[in-house]
Amino acid sequence: MKKKIITSAFSNLYTDQRIEKVCRTLYENGYEIELIGNDWNGAEEMQRPYPFSRIHLASKSLKTAYFEFNWKLYHELKKRRIKIQFFMPTISMRCTPIILLPKN
Repeated sequence: MKKKIITSAFSNLYTDQRIEKVCRTLYENGYEIELIGNDWNGAEEMQRPYPFSRIHLASKSLKTAYFEFNWKLYHELKKRRIKIQFFMPTISMRCTPIILLPKN
């Protein structure tokens, strides 16, 4: 059974090469990857070999956009009834890898 990894990033998914490199490497090594970002600074058309989605943000300032993104991400994961097994926020909160397994 493939392990599923959901990665979230506040940065622009289209231009952030770090996120693309990590997700592509995991995908190529057999992991089921899903990337969740946001549309705060635009949502350019993208093509990836793994699924991705963007959370709509209404905030106009960066100060409130971080909070809104994390709040909506939490509720998105809760709506999917996913149990969080590992959560590692980074210092800047720009990239938050989350490894998840379905709820038992």
